[in-house]
Amino acid sequence: HRLVEQGTFLTVEMARAISLKTLFKKVWLINNKTNKIPMIQFQIALKYVGIEADMAEVAWSLAVMIQKGLIRGYLSEAKLFVVFSTKDAFPVKSSN
Repeated sequence: HRLVEQGTFLTVEMARAISLKTLFKKVWLINNKTNKIPMIQFQIALKYVGIEADMAEVAWSLAVMIQKGLIRGYLSEAKLFVVFSTKDAFPVKSSN
């Protein structure tokens, strides 16, 4: 409630989204920009930066980022992979 009262909640959420996008992009870059990456690698990256997340939370975070247009691709939940677009997997969002 305090963040909402102070008017900083949206700023914190935007910073979180940008941070996750940057972290997930680094996972993609480490994997030589391959378009199919196991979700466990994103879970490991989150753990590395101090965020404990089960696979459902990892999938949810990725799904939200895809829905918001921060990542282009889809989740293959049956095989626990993220399948990235071969063109512009991490688009730059314009401010207009």
